[in-house]
Amino acid sequence: MTNRPGEPAAGTKTAISSDPEPRYVDRFLRELAEIGPDPRGGWTRLAFGPEEREAHALFGRWAADLGLRVRTDAIGNTFAELPGEGPALLVGSHLDTVPRGGAYDGAAGIAAALEVGRLLKGSGA
Repeated sequence: MTNRPGEPAAGTKTAISSDPEPRYVDRFLRELAEIGPDPRGGWTRLAFGPEEREAHALFGRWAADLGLRVRTDAIGNTFAELPGEGPALLVGSHLDTVPRGGAYDGAAGIAAALEVGRLLKGSGA
């Protein structure tokens, strides 16, 4: 029996959920875009400022909704961990921006990390 391109071999466990939610990343990015819009254009979420803290809280809620363990360290970094044993995959980015930064400045990496967590959680990993 041959597999189609991109299809795992028979009996192979994949880390990708067979039930993707295509709008998940888009929904997170839209919600994040509500934090720190700058009237002069772009987004401003300066490091250690209230907008960045609000963005971290948003990330924490989304991660907790996935069933991930969420913690924040002494300087405000937020971590989300999929409970369980096994190898670790570390994915990260930032939620602060430069003044009048772009919509995806750091946000794309955080959205990607959430999607990876969602897919892993959905796969039973």
